[in-house]
Amino acid sequence: MLFHLAIRDIALIEHLEIDFAPGLNVLTGETGAGKSIIIDAVNLAIGGRAERELIRNGQTKASVDAAFEVDERHIADLMKASGIELEDSTVILSRQIAMNGRNLCRINGQMVPLSLLRAVGERLLDIHGQHEHQYLMDAGRHIGFLDAQGDDAFRAQLAKVAELYASWRAAVQKLKKLRENQAERARRLDILSFQISEIEEAALSSGEEEELSRQRLLLQNSERISSALNEAYHFIYASSDMPALTAVQEAMDAFDTIAAMDDAFEAMKTRISEVYYQLEDISLELRPMRESMELDPQELDGVEERLELIRKLERKYGRNIDEVLAFLADAREQYEGLIHLDEDLETLGAECDRREKELYAASLALSKAREKLARRLEKAVLKQLQELDMGKSRFEVRDRRPGGPEEASNAYTASGFDEIEFYISTNPGEPLKPIAKVASGGELSRLMLAIKTVAAEVDEVETLIFDEVDTGISGTTGQKVALKMSEIAAYRQVISVTHLPQIAAMADEHLSVQKTSDDVKSSVCVASLDEDGKIREVARLAGGLLNEAGLRHGRELILNAKALKAQKT
Repeated sequence: MLFHLAIRDIALIEHLEIDFAPGLNVLTGETGAGKSIIIDAVNLAIGGRAERELIRNGQTKASVDAAFEVDERHIADLMKASGIELEDSTVILSRQIAMNGRNLCRINGQMVPLSLLRAVGERLLDIHGQHEHQYLMDAGRHIGFLDAQGDDAFRAQLAKVAELYASWRAAVQKLKKLRENQAERARRLDILSFQISEIEEAALSSGEEEELSRQRLLLQNSERISSALNEAYHFIYASSDMPALTAVQEAMDAFDTIAAMDDAFEAMKTRISEVYYQLEDISLELRPMRESMELDPQELDGVEERLELIRKLERKYGRNIDEVLAFLADAREQYEGLIHLDEDLETLGAECDRREKELYAASLALSKAREKLARRLEKAVLKQLQELDMGKSRFEVRDRRPGGPEEASNAYTASGFDEIEFYISTNPGEPLKPIAKVASGGELSRLMLAIKTVAAEVDEVETLIFDEVDTGISGTTGQKVALKMSEIAAYRQVISVTHLPQIAAMADEHLSVQKTSDDVKSSVCVASLDEDGKIREVARLAGGLLNEAGLRHGRELILNAKALKAQKT
């Protein structure tokens, strides 16, 4: 359950901390007092949409922390996958939003992605807004309401259908692409054949372009290189005056006469000897190097032509030889695929048929399970409607199911092929009609509450928030709605934002939301009411003056609520 909420700089709230209790928590206050802001903050904490408009005027960021006491089994898989440890069965969901768009999410102080915050939040708390009953007007959502009543076995069937549907759709898309390829196969084969031949005939090799560029540089500068090599060879080995090799030889001979006299002379002789032998090696290498640098214009032309061919292929197929070769490999693969396209079409067509048969069988089994679920939901909802002053209503879950495999082909979704829609008749003698064509606002609110009450009996979410879902309800009907919320609160924590005195009278914890203003700013505060405060607030909601008669009426509503709760227990 949600036991603590801390809000900072959200809308009118500068800093607010609220403690919630087990059972039925009721928030009341004048219109505009800030009740909806508190619900917005809770929604933000569980991963709801973040809008900059929520940030308090004049501030750059806002934050909310929601602390839950949890049954670890409900979120163990998510916590384990993210490496977050639970302490004393407590989970704290934190969210910070900023004007610069930065969005920080934490669970128990650890940074997490928004998707994880939302996944955990969905398992801990469910918000039913004052406009959510409008979802009942959308028949496309009805299958979700029905499926929510299923047990683990049903959810396993649902997951199996979703998996088979994804597999079948992937095969169908692949088959569609192959058929599109078949239509232009001849053209593609011609293009690929030309591209493959053009690249293969070039016989490219990785690193070839760099080597050719090096050769071209040498050939283009062969005269300069030849001249430099000849000069070097001349000065080292063939100078008419005295080649460097001869001069070093004479220096070595000079030191040979004195080397024995001192270690320094011996060391110098050794160093001169090393220079001599290095020069000798250089002179031996220079000779063939000179001969190899004789200019061959045809060789340079050949290198230029080869480089131009490579650049032509690179302009068409890649930025370098490696990319051109990668293009060649891909073209060969496509070519082979098109050559064997007919075989692949036959094989994949058979695979699609097989997967669709599996999908149909699983969807049919799911549909039959839904049929049982629908009959159970009908009975449960009718029971709840009877307790919500709609006892003469009729409620039916209808399923437009395909007549066979052929019809099902165009009806599959990840949820199977069923098309579920809720029908209702709220008055005796009136035929059943789709909800959107029959129910009034108050009736929709009660129907949604009935469905949520049934869902709460199987749902693992421990906290339900009802945000002014009593719109359009009053009188004895309001009393029955209040009792229904109290019944849910017997096994789930319920937080209700309400204007109905009957619901407020049922509260186990009554929180009063008030807005204070001065010439500079407005702020929101929340106070937990004692018994006298509850009486005064219920009397205010009942429309009575806070005089003796009005307070007596408030006290009677609370006493009556206690008596009704006692009867239920």
